[in-house]
Amino acid sequence: MNSLNSMGMEYKIFEAVVGENLSDQEIQSLVNLESCDARLGYRFTKQSIGCALSHKLIYLEALENDYEWVLIFEEDVKLVDFNLQEIEAVAKVSNSQATIIQLFSRSSRIMKANSIEYIAESKRILFDFEPRLIGSGASAYLINRRALIHAVESELLEGPSDWPAWSSEVKFKGVYPWMISETSAASTIPNNQIERTEYVKRRLLQITGLHYLRYRGQYKGIKDYFKGEIIPYLIYIKWRITGSNYYLNDPDGPQVIPRIRIKLKLKENSGRQTQQLWK
Repeated sequence: MNSLNSMGMEYKIFEAVVGENLSDQEIQSLVNLESCDARLGYRFTKQSIGCALSHKLIYLEALENDYEWVLIFEEDVKLVDFNLQEIEAVAKVSNSQATIIQLFSRSSRIMKANSIEYIAESKRILFDFEPRLIGSGASAYLINRRALIHAVESELLEGPSDWPAWSSEVKFKGVYPWMISETSAASTIPNNQIERTEYVKRRLLQITGLHYLRYRGQYKGIKDYFKGEIIPYLIYIKWRITGSNYYLNDPDGPQVIPRIRIKLKLKENSGRQTQQLWK
């Protein structure tokens, strides 16, 4: 609050929804648990439901006030390199489509290397995230009106705040160096863990399409399923093969999947010079 006040920024403090206080009846009326199961692979906790509902309430108010962009901070963030002029710059160049710009990401930090843009005259960059296999945190981000409309299309909650069903309709970008850090102070949301055998089983069902047959009512069609479930997993496999390649060698920063270079030697019977083909 002191940091925002010093910059003369207007802000509003929202009282979060306490998920643990929600009754089973309230959850049934507010959440599509089947959709959450399809995307998460484990039962959506009450704490995560409260978090996601809190973000959705902000979206609804932002639309009611006809805001073009909203900057959202969770309670456990710390501003470390926040620059309002750069915030305005990235919003200006990203308003042509539904967009979320993350100011920090704790996971799923794989960037598209060919998407890098320098912000104004600074050394900070704006980049596109690769499709994500898991959520990447919702601690601090910008969201524009076009994305807000997608976020409230469904009356029921269909996923966590950082990995909702509507995310496939939105462009996810990030800025680096990160403008904030996450302290996790007083966080009531547990880290959900899935057993290894359950994880492998889930991936096999996804790849074979059996997962789609089970949850096809929670997707807009096979194209939506492929985009949301298969493509991110293929990118994840590629990342596992190539290994971690941190941007500017910063282990806390985003990662870039190295280009796979295949060297083929083609030797003709005539004994002519060996040719090399690089990909």
